[in-house]
Order: sequence, then C-alpha cells, then structure tokens
Amino acid sequence: MLQEFQKKIQLLRNARWMGLEAEIFVEGRSQKSAAELTGRTTQNKIINFSGSEDLLGRFVRVRVTHYFPNSLAGELIANMS
Repeated sequence: MLQEFQKKIQLLRNARWMGLEAEIFVEGRSQKSAAELTGRTTQNKIINFSGSEDLLGRFVRVRVTHYFPNSLAGELIANMS
C-alpha cells in the first residue's frame, strides 16, 4: 500500500515536467529500448529520448513529452556540445 502511494506521488511530481525543456547529460542506451538513449538532468531525473550514439557523453536539450513514475520521455531539441 505504501509503495503504491509513493508511486502516485512520483507520478504527480514527474507530471510537472511535461512540456518543459531540460539540458541533460547523455549517459548511454535506455534500459527499456535499444532505440533510445538515456540521460539525466541536473536534478537527477532520467529522460529517455531517440537519438544517435554520437550523442553519448554530450550535453543535449530535450523537451519532455511523456512522464512515468520513475522516468521521463522526451524529444531531442539541440546538441549543446
């Protein structure tokens, strides 16, 4: 019961990111999809997005398009480095 309550809280907190742009550091491939990359914001939020492997180790800007209890999904806007 407590874990379900925490999941709802996380979902509501991540919903605040919807539509926002964020600068993230691209860490690697997404755990859920080999076609996506994953990165973290300065607030340690995980964002998954479509992109090529040449972005690994770089900073990029993404726009959040979906939210989930444990992560966010977005679209690439710009390569910062």
